[in-house]
Amino acid sequence: MNKLYFESIDDNICQSLDDFIGMAKHDGKQEITLIEAIPDKTKKYCWCNYGACVERSTCNKRSCDSYEKPQKGNVCACRGKLYTYGESVTFDVKTGNKI
Repeated sequence: MNKLYFESIDDNICQSLDDFIGMAKHDGKQEITLIEAIPDKTKKYCWCNYGACVERSTCNKRSCDSYEKPQKGNVCACRGKLYTYGESVTFDVKTGNKI
């Protein structure tokens, strides 16, 4: 899986470097600074694809009106991984390499 980044410390949704590079090229930027997205290993919370961080104990069919039956297994189809903020990294937009 490709490494993910936040645009700023205020964001709660991370994206791939390719997505940010594409937007930066469109905006005519020479370089961009992003925040590394680090997988959160606490297991107490999870990310709901409806845009919220929720306690894992509430992410189930009985507790959630938005629960979606998964194709396989028992975990809600909307449950995603939760990421926390890492180091700030600057990239050259033309090459996609770290500066």
